[in-house]
Amino acid sequence: MEHWIRDFRPDVTAIVIFGLEVKNDHPVYLLIRFEDYEELQIEGDHLIPGLAEALKIAELEYGILPSDWRVMSEAEIQRIDENIRSSDISA
Repeated sequence: MEHWIRDFRPDVTAIVIFGLEVKNDHPVYLLIRFEDYEELQIEGDHLIPGLAEALKIAELEYGILPSDWRVMSEAEIQRIDENIRSSDISA
């Protein structure tokens, strides 16, 4: 199946769904759109209350199928976590 990205987001080259713990509540998911994943250049992001909803948005908006996802390495997780903590990512 061919993958596509909506015309209004042509610079998105990678998407990460990053789970965030919420004290005394269910986790939320940060869907991060990257212009350059290696350099952590972020195009934008959305805060989404559920993983199923985040996966559905990624599929509907960017054509990312369930089989396209992979588990991130611990190094990738730490790098993005550090970037989230040290930047002004809007949710």
